[in-house]
Amino acid sequence: GLTQYASDLAACLQQVDPTMQELFREVRRDTWRELVATCFGLEVNEIPTLSIADARNVMHKVSTKMIDPETLLAIQTRTAKIEDSDVEVEVAQKHQVL
Repeated sequence: GLTQYASDLAACLQQVDPTMQELFREVRRDTWRELVATCFGLEVNEIPTLSIADARNVMHKVSTKMIDPETLLAIQTRTAKIEDSDVEVEVAQKHQVL
């Protein structure tokens, strides 16, 4: 879904004039912000606008934290406690921990 959307939008941006490119970029940014806000229970205005360099730095910090042994152990400990007779429910609950 999202990959196809990004691919289609990139192809579209190559075919339109600069004014439309800017409009589509704004719509893409606003759509992404709405998606992130919805997924993480945030208000759209709580999501900061970052430069490319700052966004890369944030992603590096997040990636580093995700592979930190303490973080992995915490995830393992929490997911090990989850049991449900319905496998789909159990998997969903474990994904929620992640």
